[in-house]
Amino acid sequence: MTETLLETAAQAQERDRYTIEQEGIPSPVLMETAARALCSLLESRLVAGSRILILCGPGSNGQDGLAMHRILQEHGWDTAAYCPPGQSLQRRILENRGIPVLTSLTQICALAESLGPDDWIVDAMFGSGLSRPLEGTWHTLTEAANGSAARILAVDVPSGMDGETGPLPGAVIQADLTACIGTRKLGTVLPAALPLTGEVTTLDIGLGNPNTPRTVFELTASKARTCLPVRPLLSWKGTFGKVLMAGGSRRMHGAIEMSARACFHAGPGLLTVAVPEILQPAMRCVLPEAMLLDLPGDPDCISEEAVPAILHAARDMNVVSAGNGMGRQEGTRTLVQDLLQKTDVTLVLDADALSVLDPHWLHRPGGQTILTPHPGEFSRITGWSVSDITANPVKAAQEFTRAYPDTVLVLKGAITCVSEHGQVWVLARPNSSLAKGGSGDMLCGIITGLAASQNPLEAALCGVWAHNQAPLCSKKDPAAFGPQDLVDALSDVWKSLRESRDL
Repeated sequence: MTETLLETAAQAQERDRYTIEQEGIPSPVLMETAARALCSLLESRLVAGSRILILCGPGSNGQDGLAMHRILQEHGWDTAAYCPPGQSLQRRILENRGIPVLTSLTQICALAESLGPDDWIVDAMFGSGLSRPLEGTWHTLTEAANGSAARILAVDVPSGMDGETGPLPGAVIQADLTACIGTRKLGTVLPAALPLTGEVTTLDIGLGNPNTPRTVFELTASKARTCLPVRPLLSWKGTFGKVLMAGGSRRMHGAIEMSARACFHAGPGLLTVAVPEILQPAMRCVLPEAMLLDLPGDPDCISEEAVPAILHAARDMNVVSAGNGMGRQEGTRTLVQDLLQKTDVTLVLDADALSVLDPHWLHRPGGQTILTPHPGEFSRITGWSVSDITANPVKAAQEFTRAYPDTVLVLKGAITCVSEHGQVWVLARPNSSLAKGGSGDMLCGIITGLAASQNPLEAALCGVWAHNQAPLCSKKDPAAFGPQDLVDALSDVWKSLRESRDL
């Protein structure tokens, strides 16, 4: 499949240059194509009597806006456009056709204030190449647009937003709809940008492909579908792999129970759970399908005495997970280090396993490791600040997996980044249903179950998508949706992926 790219402003400009200089498509042709695509999108949202105010900047975005002004007037809509004085191709066309352009800031602000909820403002002031805060006239126009009752369509990115790093300080357009030209811009998926972009769509205007490497992609249903394990008709339990999950303690019994349930519903053939003696009766009730591994030592937690038994069992497994509800005692540290340094099985480390992890252990003699940290856990592992990680998780994920090439990173947060070898897939679909204790344990379980019969990157991508989409299958309000409900919804997610349909 073709990946859904997320590009920086520089990469988008390179694509434009390639299309114009190497493929020979003139810039005015691309501009006209973009303007007509934008008009078609906007007209699908207009109602009879809608008015449109187009705010045009001095660059190519502004030229797209002026072309929209002409096309929409030709289609019979009531439009007005602002553009600072100056000569350009689109301005000359408007003059030749007798279509006026307003230059009075006072007049434009009054017009914006008069618009209602059926009207639209088109933000064509600045595109993804903006690198400094809006000032003067542009700051005033942005405040006027944001204060209007009209809805706002942003062209490429909302003005006031850097196409790579997200919102700049100061005023930023608060769009209801953002139409990215050619490809979605990386800055629009960062956490600070999501409340400002509204609905995001991408318009294909026929830009070429410069064939230079791209490393950041959007995680979509199509991508998740390609990562879902195939379930052949002629198969048996060994076809779908064997899983060992180690975790749990007297105080935190629920984490491993939830994670194991999620794992089982992700489809592995055989599941073995290694929990302290005190949790075994509950685990038999919660998940009778799982086998239990007897552990010596402390009956309340996984102690150092239990580590050899877990390592021995790990030899016959396709994937081993550790950390959920395990606690941070010395046994946890010993187990994590020995799994990383003495086995070549695929590992999934979450929760307490991440709290004791020394990143030097990730340079393994064999096998891959999937890490599933939230920003706080990732900060402890890397030494980077939580604020830096959350401001640009894409950059953080890239840098980490370039340094640790045997690792697949699932960096959780408002957006989730899945990364391997410096490539990053971004899921920018915040879901408040998942903002609860236990949701991360469920994600670990889903990924572990998928990794039993799929490579680690594909398991992480498919698992992250399924975890995010499961609440959409529920009729429960986000406040009432809990991790246990997620397991019940997984079947609908798997079916939707196999049947190539949206939830």
